[in-house]
Amino acid sequence: MAIERRNTKQLKQLSADKSCEYTNSVVAHPTSEFMDFIAKHNIRFEDAAAQRQHDGGDHNRRETPLFAASLERMALGHAHRERRNVGAA
Repeated sequence: MAIERRNTKQLKQLSADKSCEYTNSVVAHPTSEFMDFIAKHNIRFEDAAAQRQHDGGDHNRRETPLFAASLERMALGHAHRERRNVGAA
């Protein structure tokens, strides 16, 4: 069976607080193309939404630690550059 991808509109919000806790929030809204696709394939919206939630959670469980590590490397590199420049004229 061929797998087809359909678009949703997504709002992604990334934030970190003073304790460096990272939060990743995603809100997805179906497009008319998506709604047409699930209707054509007799998929209930509730089932499609539940699968999207599952897949998105799986993606975030795998990708968030990698993204956080990337942010840490960038922050540590930036701090290292600042220390090298202290006292330089």
